[in-house]
Amino acid sequence: MEINNELIEIAEALNKNTIANRSRLKEDKIQTDKFIHSLGTNRKKKIC
Repeated sequence: MEINNELIEIAEALNKNTIANRSRLKEDKIQTDKFIHSLGTNRKKKIC
């Protein structure tokens, strides 16, 4: 269950960042890859 909770937290944070990016200027947007990296993971990390 701990892995599921971690995935849920990452997904929620990513969704919040995506929504926030809509109202930011282009130069102020946080790129998805950089945001994921700031969470201590990357797109290719196997969690299971």
